Amino acid sequence: ISLPGTPKPLKIQQYADDSILFAKSGKSVENFFQKVDIFQKASGSVINALKTRGLALGGFDPTTDTRLTDVTWTNNTGIKILGVTFYTRLNQTTNFNWLTALNKTDKKLNILGLRLVSLRGKAMLLNTLALSKIWFLASTLPEWVVQRLHTTIFENLWQKQRFNLIKRNTLFLPTRRGGLGLLSPKEQCLAIRLKTLFQTERAERGRHSRLLLSY
Repeated sequence: ISLPGTPKPLKIQQYADDSILFAKSGKSVENFFQKVDIFQKASGSVINALKTRGLALGGFDPTTDTRLTDVTWTNNTGIKILGVTFYTRLNQTTNFNWLTALNKTDKKLNILGLRLVSLRGKAMLLNTLALSKIWFLASTLPEWVVQRLHTTIFENLWQKQRFNLIKRNTLFLPTRRGGLGLLSPKEQCLAIRLKTLFQTERAERGRHSRLLLSY
């Protein structure tokens, strides 16, 4: 995968004991497993072939390459990486993961039951036990997700009353400014994106510093 700002392509990502390979051909995959085999012999570590999955992108058909027959391809069921299920289409990936996360949040709140909790207590529980579980997806936040999150937040806050007694924008304010400190989905999404940008800026202070100043 080509990355902006560097001529070096992204070939592999590693997190804990997970390795994610980005390959453009059967030969690349073959070379990867050859290097892994050398590493296994040197270190004593063993790759779990039963957990190795592949996702073919861009119309590539892995069944036409005999070097790829040992990989389990998951184009129909998707491939799960660090809690996120990826498909070959962006809309399918976004919709599946958000619907799954939102349904889990609704179930969690139904189990908790916030009827006898104060407004401030409800806001704290929404932030810590419900909304905190979905922010790992918030770098992409479609408008329909924002609306669904608002419905979830304010139905639980007001117990499905027909009218909200306080303006929503006020409730999203911090407590020192008269709000409840509820986390705003849109603002949280922007904060996560900015965090990534600042991490990139710290890693490469030259060009990205100028980018931030001009922004």
